[in-house]
Amino acid sequence: MTDIASFINRRHFLQAGAAGALVAVSPRAVFAQGRGRLRIAYGAIGPSRNPLLLSIVPDWDINALVFDMLVLPGENGEPIPGTATQEILRPSPEVIRFKLKPGLTFSDGAPLTAEDVKFSIESYLRKDVLNNYMYNTWLDRVDVVDELTVDLVSKRPYRVALANMAYQSFIVPRTATDLQEFAKAPVGSGPYVIAEAEGSDRILLKPNPSYKRQAAGFQEILFRKIPEDATRVAALLAGEVDFAASVRVEDIDAIKRAGSDVEDISTVRMMFVRFNLGLDGPLRDVRVRRAINHAVDREALQEAFFGGLGAVATAPVAKGARYWADGLPPYEYDVEKAKKLLAEAGQGSGFRIKFVTPMGRYYRDREMAEAIAGQLQDVGITAEIVPLEWATYLQQVRTERETTGKNYALSLMAWGNPILDVDFGVVPFDEVSNAWNVGDYKNPRVQELMVAGRQEFDEAKLKANYDEMQKLIWEDAPWLFLFEMPTVNGIGKAVTGARQGKNETIDWASARPAN
Repeated sequence: MTDIASFINRRHFLQAGAAGALVAVSPRAVFAQGRGRLRIAYGAIGPSRNPLLLSIVPDWDINALVFDMLVLPGENGEPIPGTATQEILRPSPEVIRFKLKPGLTFSDGAPLTAEDVKFSIESYLRKDVLNNYMYNTWLDRVDVVDELTVDLVSKRPYRVALANMAYQSFIVPRTATDLQEFAKAPVGSGPYVIAEAEGSDRILLKPNPSYKRQAAGFQEILFRKIPEDATRVAALLAGEVDFAASVRVEDIDAIKRAGSDVEDISTVRMMFVRFNLGLDGPLRDVRVRRAINHAVDREALQEAFFGGLGAVATAPVAKGARYWADGLPPYEYDVEKAKKLLAEAGQGSGFRIKFVTPMGRYYRDREMAEAIAGQLQDVGITAEIVPLEWATYLQQVRTERETTGKNYALSLMAWGNPILDVDFGVVPFDEVSNAWNVGDYKNPRVQELMVAGRQEFDEAKLKANYDEMQKLIWEDAPWLFLFEMPTVNGIGKAVTGARQGKNETIDWASARPAN
């Protein structure tokens, strides 16, 4: 067994099988023939139905029903063989071999072969694919061995290759060369097909007639985008939806009185305010950024918005992630210290900035931004709130960060961590390989440690590496660090079986009618 395979086995990502094969810890469940309709309400859904253009976690939930994957996340975020994969092998440290299940077909009847896998995985290297950073730092090419076998050849040994693939390894037909055209009529090999789609507002799935591996759980699954928190809860209470994501804490009692269930989950999603360091102005001074961190009362906000659920941020990533750094000095709420730091930076008279926030993407996001702006006013900083619908927000802050995005000094954001590893948690600080560093943060030593951690397999060295990296980011304060976010979901009486994990993804294939 190679050193990398030994590491994977030691970390319980996968269990070693015969002849060095890496096999799944447990298979996906098989359910009875589908019946009824499952109706799901999210606060936000991404704008594209092409899985290569996935932008937020709810898109993953939908895509996982329509497309097969090479790798899936296990219960604790560990990668396991995906729905299309029979086994995973490690012929060498630089090669990951995937053997596909025989007989897979797309919903149009075309067979799914190694050529489709090669096209799909190599497509993640395209510059117009949103999450290409998950591949472009390590993947060299994909070689077709035979009709059901592919080799992913890496540029170098890469610790989180399989973990990244557990979030992004959707398989599309090799004919899907035009990303936007394919999004209009996507063809997958999963248990469901997209029957209707009204932008990102309403997406209707029906069973894939070509899918023979297991029966669909429902005759229809309807995903709705309902950005307003109160409206999502009202839809659940009225029986218009069976699941409402991210409900308000103050609505929990009403949901329970109506006979529905409530689940609260501690996630590894970090909520923060990004400082735009690419913008000339006071935020270029680390003393100003630290002052803002001292000017905000996180504990009061946590109690007011989350009812004490979740946790105040104590590091740049959440404690549920592997290699999380413990013991960093807290940014305590201290208005006088904040004012002193501002005065030292020559900003004692205060200043005005624009603060953009999404509406409905995160729990009470606009209200959170307004509360933070109110606290900043106490130290002389006037933050003008600019609320935007999620798709517009994402376009302006991320895609147009060099143009429209320059208008915003602050932006409320939250970064998930589907692979439960520090490496994914620090992606927004990676100045080289991805476009999610929308704050234009740069620290050469942080970048050096980030690269080293992706190629290191020794546990002690990894811990020391990531401790130093998180300490440097914490001291640089490129964010106003806020919370490790909880998620509170409302679940109607008609559905059972689906639960959200710490990585926030929901396997809706496991849902079924309650009676």
